[in-house]
Amino acid sequence: MKQITTFLLLLMLTLSLVACSSQDGGEAASDGEDNPVINNEQPAGEQGDSPVPDPAADPVTDPDPTQPDSPYDEIRYEVYPDGRVGQQFASMRLGEHWGLMDGEGNVLLEPDKYELDEIWVNTYEENWPLFVVVKDGLKGAIDVHGNLVIEPQWPWLQMFIYEEPERVFVHDGAGWQMIPLSYSSYTDVFHYEGLTAGEPTAEFTVSDGLRMEMDGIGADLTQGA
Repeated sequence: MKQITTFLLLLMLTLSLVACSSQDGGEAASDGEDNPVINNEQPAGEQGDSPVPDPAADPVTDPDPTQPDSPYDEIRYEVYPDGRVGQQFASMRLGEHWGLMDGEGNVLLEPDKYELDEIWVNTYEENWPLFVVVKDGLKGAIDVHGNLVIEPQWPWLQMFIYEEPERVFVHDGAGWQMIPLSYSSYTDVFHYEGLTAGEPTAEFTVSDGLRMEMDGIGADLTQGA
């Protein structure tokens, strides 16, 4: 009789423990800092033990789960070539138009100000001091403070930052033009004040190597037109 009673007590204890474990498992998972972990991944823009994003999924366009009350429809981060998610800047969409925010979530450009169709947020492989913007299929540029520096009126806009850090090159469909940049103060590509763009000119010189690269890009642009 004692053996039966002991067995029943052990059985009841085991069932009780299983029930408690089941209740605990129903609670929302957390990353330990009151941020919800979505599908066992860290929130977008965070780094840690989460799976490495697929570099082919460039940019990351999932709404930001760390900002559940965000007024924006979409927040876009760039993916570095090694798979990490960029945290310097992000673009955000409201309706059909895009704005810009910094990595802390401070709004630098509201989407309705210039009514831009796209903002190309840079990765560390393209540390330009400005961001390409697109409106009605044409390209221009804003600075890191969200100011419009070059009107979106060019079929193509590019910098060759390592060779020509103070020049922007635009292609009008027929050939290249150069736009000079100037600053009132400059520390690096993300920290400066007073960026202004000069008038475009077709009269400029570059190194032979850069000229060959530009000729190749220009040929592709002309063929694709």
